[in-house]
Amino acid sequence: MRVFLSIFILSAGTVTAADFDSLIGQGRAAFLAWDLDAAQAAYAQACPAEPMALFPLQKIAVCEHELGAIAEARENDDEASSRYLRALAAWEKLGHPYLAHNVVTMINLGALYRRQYRFADAEAMLSRALELVRTLTGPDSSLYAMVLSRTGSLYGDLDQPDRARPMLEEAIAGLRALTPPNAPELALAFSSLGLIEIGSGHYKSAESDLRQALTLADESLGEGSPETAAYATNLALGLLVEGQYDRAGMLLRRARFVIESRFGSNSVRLVNVFAELTSVEMRLGRFRIAEDYGEKAVSILNSHVPPGSREIVFTQINLAALYLREHKTAQAEKILPAAIDAERRFLKDGRILGDGIRDLAALRAQQHAWNEAESLYREAIGCYERKLGAGHPDLAPVLREYAAVLKHRGASKSEIRNIEARARAIGNPAARSQVS
Repeated sequence: MRVFLSIFILSAGTVTAADFDSLIGQGRAAFLAWDLDAAQAAYAQACPAEPMALFPLQKIAVCEHELGAIAEARENDDEASSRYLRALAAWEKLGHPYLAHNVVTMINLGALYRRQYRFADAEAMLSRALELVRTLTGPDSSLYAMVLSRTGSLYGDLDQPDRARPMLEEAIAGLRALTPPNAPELALAFSSLGLIEIGSGHYKSAESDLRQALTLADESLGEGSPETAAYATNLALGLLVEGQYDRAGMLLRRARFVIESRFGSNSVRLVNVFAELTSVEMRLGRFRIAEDYGEKAVSILNSHVPPGSREIVFTQINLAALYLREHKTAQAEKILPAAIDAERRFLKDGRILGDGIRDLAALRAQQHAWNEAESLYREAIGCYERKLGAGHPDLAPVLREYAAVLKHRGASKSEIRNIEARARAIGNPAARSQVS
């Protein structure tokens, strides 16, 4: 979600101060309606390329910030990053009176880095923004809550829930206390909190947070907003892990329509939608449709990001899991082992890595490589236990798969019985009711 600068009167250049403010206002209104062509036209009038270097520094900073936001919305990330950096350089020269504007540009650039999986850069940018905003405003300010929300969301991505939750909860309290509450930013904070709860295995809490996010986005941004579509996609993931496949599919098809209507059928924003539709259709047994979605996701990423990128790796693992369900062992073998090697470089532990290692263990089991399968299942179980706890119901199916491998490997009957008994104990309804 992009953050706006406040409009302020500037000395005259090629465009008068009043005209400049009016054009910037028109561009922002068009941007909020996701009419990017109209926004671009208004900004082009306010910020003509040739004489822009002669503008007052304040005007240059505003122009670079707004044009960066347009570039980001059009998925031109390199241009967006360059423009945000030029805006930051201008704000730095302007000094303390423009500190709030500096922070706003930092928020946008930090969010861009986060979306690009440049987590170290995102953390540095948002940490600096948080440091600056604390010197500028009190803890009850909108800008402070906004920076806190974005930083907490980043720590959620970094699989640091103990750091993320307090930040997001404080941000939510602050955003709710505003008059009126900041609904769009609240939607982002609730959605980030919901995704953290999914990763921690607290599915009921996750669904509640994600529903709240979608409701807030619907009311404040509208059903046709791409940001609302992103929150619908996140809620679909929450429903998917609870086994509500039809309801998840409905949300994902809605999100797909919104994104394709705005950005076309090759938008990188569709990747998460197609990845989740792959999982939905796979669970419903519609494998040919699932394959089509999975291959579309990989195709889009191949046209947007370099080979071996984090996004491609995760999408390949998702597609390989589908091939495993179909017992297409040769197709899975072509992509899964290399993808898991890459995933190990991106992730050191956690649920997502555990899922990938479990898929590789299943592939080795299909190939009757029992010793390697056993070792991989042990590793996957360790990832689940460290992230979810030893008694979480999601461990039950992994333990059953592990017990099956032990049978083929010729393990002792007592060892197999112990694993099967543990799977039954944590997979019973009483255990499942604790997943909240």
